[in-house]
Amino acid sequence: MIKPLDFAKTYAEILPELSQAFEEFILNGEYIGGSPVERFESKIKERTGAIHAIACKSGTHALQLALLAAGIGQGDEVITVANTYYATAYAIRSVGAMPIFCEVDFASGLMDSGRVDSLITSRTKAVMPVHLYGAPVDLDALGSICALHGLHLIEDCSHAFGSSYHNTPIGINSDFACFSLYPTKNLGAFGDAGMVLTRSAEHDASVRRMLYLCDRSRSVFPPRAIHAMLDPLQAALLTVTLDAFPGYKHRRQELAGLYRKKLADKVRMLPEDPNSEVNPYVFPIFTDKRDQLLRYLKDMDIHVQVHYDTDLHRLPQFGGLAAGSLPITERHNREVLSLSVHPSLTNAEAEMVSEAVVSFINGN
Repeated sequence: MIKPLDFAKTYAEILPELSQAFEEFILNGEYIGGSPVERFESKIKERTGAIHAIACKSGTHALQLALLAAGIGQGDEVITVANTYYATAYAIRSVGAMPIFCEVDFASGLMDSGRVDSLITSRTKAVMPVHLYGAPVDLDALGSICALHGLHLIEDCSHAFGSSYHNTPIGINSDFACFSLYPTKNLGAFGDAGMVLTRSAEHDASVRRMLYLCDRSRSVFPPRAIHAMLDPLQAALLTVTLDAFPGYKHRRQELAGLYRKKLADKVRMLPEDPNSEVNPYVFPIFTDKRDQLLRYLKDMDIHVQVHYDTDLHRLPQFGGLAAGSLPITERHNREVLSLSVHPSLTNAEAEMVSEAVVSFINGN
């Protein structure tokens, strides 16, 4: 059986360091917040060049914290995309706002910046693009649009830790950048975790007020705050994982390169963008026989996934738009299939996956 990931294999090499960090955590006695979280946040800033980094409980909480800190609430609108995980749109609804879905670019599957202007109304307060699969959106264009209209730029970077745009790490130049550190992600915790980056001291303070339910004096309680502090044990272990991260990133890129070579001219893939360095979360391929290919691979004991096949814009909680209202998005969701680039995968396994895909395509 070929599994999309194997955590035990991935972390075996750093198990001594993880064990030491766990022992130090137990003996240190700081089990809520404290120095483990502060060290992790400092290391993130050192690694990315971010001015402010706030660790939190999950990627979903990161999105909610950013929206709350931006003052977004009941009756507001946030422009985003519908080919993403449910949490992106859910976070917007959870603060009382409504997601307004922008069509995506056919080739990249990313927010089509040329369509954003037409969606802006007096209720629009932010644009929330998604760096899907680790591929950066056109931040120059979206940043200009937000600056022109006085909107917040809130990046959903859940797939994109380690990616860069114009040689700049993703997430360090916008109002808010939100990361998921779920175990499967590029930088994964040993449970759930998340992070918000911001370039603004004011936004940093606002996120932290929302994060702790109160200010540091424990006497001022923002009415919309949520309890979303990162478990310091996760912070302690993530600090160790960060040291190994460059190797994991390199391995993901190697596997993506292998797929790109093996599957060239066989299936549609994402284009390579010379302006970006992608640290891939998965390697997506596209075929109008996606469901048949899924069954074919499953029959060969090859386990793959789909990111994502739900048309969020058609769900009633997000407006219930009619089928065909976002035809490119809907085609994307219908045809996408994710090949694993998890560092635990071997070259031989990736070649077997590639050969199985080619065999299916050639026979169909």
